[in-house]
Amino acid sequence: MEKDEKQKILQELGGIGEDIYDELVGDFIAQADLQLRDLNQALSNGDLSAMQSLAHTIKGSSGNLRLYTISAIAKDLEF
Repeated sequence: MEKDEKQKILQELGGIGEDIYDELVGDFIAQADLQLRDLNQALSNGDLSAMQSLAHTIKGSSGNLRLYTISAIAKDLEF
């Protein structure tokens, strides 16, 4: 992520500090890792409802952090 882009995101989020944002993104990545494992398991089990729910959660969390590419991919998985 470019510095100008990050600064814009920080302003959109109410002017939070870069260190706080980085911590939030780190927490998101850790949580998303677990959710992606669960999503993969739901796919293996054919559990479309669980897949949709997990994708929705990832979409919302990533969107809140302005991680738009991840959010768009999760939206596609929501079907």
